Amino acid sequence: VGARGGRAVSTGAHQGGADQSHTAAWSEPVPVPAEEAARLLTLLTHPIRSKILRTMVHGEPMRVSDVAQAVGEPANSVSYHMRALEKAGVAQRHVPIEGGDGRETWWVIPDWTGLSFDPASIRQLPGGEAVVAQFEQAEAAQILELFSVARLEATEALGLPGLRADGPLRLTREEAQAFQEGVTALISRAIEASRRHSRAGDDDGERVYAYDYRVALLAAVDQPDAPSAGSAS
Repeated sequence: VGARGGRAVSTGAHQGGADQSHTAAWSEPVPVPAEEAARLLTLLTHPIRSKILRTMVHGEPMRVSDVAQAVGEPANSVSYHMRALEKAGVAQRHVPIEGGDGRETWWVIPDWTGLSFDPASIRQLPGGEAVVAQFEQAEAAQILELFSVARLEATEALGLPGLRADGPLRLTREEAQAFQEGVTALISRAIEASRRHSRAGDDDGERVYAYDYRVALLAAVDQPDAPSAGSAS
């Protein structure tokens, strides 16, 4: 989750209609109205659905059994959560070009861009405080699971590039803006490459590896010289 323009941006939602191709380029998430964001957050912060989303985020069609194996959950449980994601307009049933064998349902999450929402607006809704709190708890649990020291050690043991970095920065507003824009551009290029590899499968001749990333640039709270909400940019 990153802070961008006062909004929280999560990989926990899908923007786009059902007729869009999953080969479309990645783009910035569009801000979602508070009521819709609250509904999606409630749906998507479920731990199994969160795992499914991370597994299928690249828009590659998958069978239920393959998703179940990837997330370590029973196939019947995965099918239940896929139907819930379908009802929410996130996942779609997919018919393989080859037709498949008809015994398993294929699913796809196309045109993934993430979810951009304003937590303050959600908190003003009835039950909104609980929705935001649930989201924050789910995010914290995911960070602990995905970005532990053990994960870094395992990455290094495989001889693959790995990075964990954090620390304080003292930057002007312009320098922080440049930092944000530069990191966002890098992430956009990496996502484009990831989607390209996902579409190509194993046909591009070069092995690809699965990585997790998370970036945050957050101002320290209670800064006496911080600009007020009404200040001009």
